[in-house]
Amino acid sequence: MSSLITPSRSQFGIIQCGRERNNKGDLGHLIKLYEVKSLHTLIFLKRKLYTLRMSESTIMTDHINHLNTLFAQLSVADFNIVENKHLELLLQSLPNSYDQLITNITNNIIIGHLHFEDVT
Repeated sequence: MSSLITPSRSQFGIIQCGRERNNKGDLGHLIKLYEVKSLHTLIFLKRKLYTLRMSESTIMTDHINHLNTLFAQLSVADFNIVENKHLELLLQSLPNSYDQLITNITNNIIIGHLHFEDVT
């Protein structure tokens, strides 16, 4: 004799609150559940940002998009990075083949007057 086991919605982390919820309500619940502004999340994102290194085969646009995503995620976690640090983090994350470009950019600017948008 075999029996059929069917999981309920609550087994997947969606809690019923005495009334039927729609998909939008379920999505909102899941977002709150998994996008917690915790110390663990903040440390994880900061480690990803500060250890990010572009590989030689990566397209620059993809790398900048990845950096912007990390900046946005950290902003949501209530950790804002000063604007001029964005440029420093970009330049630090470039591979060695960009050393001459980095030298040219950093030698020809007045400190504080070059912005992330100027380079990207």
